[in-house]
Amino acid sequence: MPRTGGAGRDAHAAIARPGASAILAARPASVTAHSLTGGRGRVWVVHNWSPQTRTVRIAADAASVLDDAVHRAGTEVALAPWDVRVWREVRSGIGVSAPSS
Repeated sequence: MPRTGGAGRDAHAAIARPGASAILAARPASVTAHSLTGGRGRVWVVHNWSPQTRTVRIAADAASVLDDAVHRAGTEVALAPWDVRVWREVRSGIGVSAPSS
């Protein structure tokens, strides 16, 4: 993967994967998903670029990095207008708190 700047960065820095969207099973065109992989695993940044609420379906268990709310695979999540969510991948049964509603 070519580097886009940041010469001299630490070798353990996270790597962005803008083409990846495996966290979402279904998404409208106005929603994008990018992942970063670092020492603590994979993190997803999901953007709703629309002025309207959009719904996405989660493809794999994920937890919010802000409040640890867990979204199970198959769950639909509403994204508010211009919303940004940051989720970490969760392996089934490991580090999982109560499911979100």
